[in-house]
Amino acid sequence: MSEYDRRQLEQFISLFDKILCFPYTYNSDFLKQGLRIFKASDKKILILARFFYILECSNLFIEEIPKEKAEKLISLYKMYEFTDNFSLITDDNTSFPNIFNYVETGLLTLQEAWQALLS
Repeated sequence: MSEYDRRQLEQFISLFDKILCFPYTYNSDFLKQGLRIFKASDKKILILARFFYILECSNLFIEEIPKEKAEKLISLYKMYEFTDNFSLITDDNTSFPNIFNYVETGLLTLQEAWQALLS
């Protein structure tokens, strides 16, 4: 990750209460369905995603990230957990459960999943 990317990420961490990174997720429906929870939240939220979608919400900001930048964020995230307010959310088909699996199988409602992501 270049020095510019690190400084930008540090700036994001200082500006936002919660940063949710969706490096592989192209389904904006999950994000659209979380809009009510975003509006009810008093947190300033940044979504880093491979898609761009405009949502009417004053505390929500979305930045589209290219594949190369997403890969750099993933490698940095895997090196060490550098902050509590940055979460990497993937829907890759590994043997490990993820938030999408919990919603798909009914263990969590969509609202509960978003509340967990924002807590």
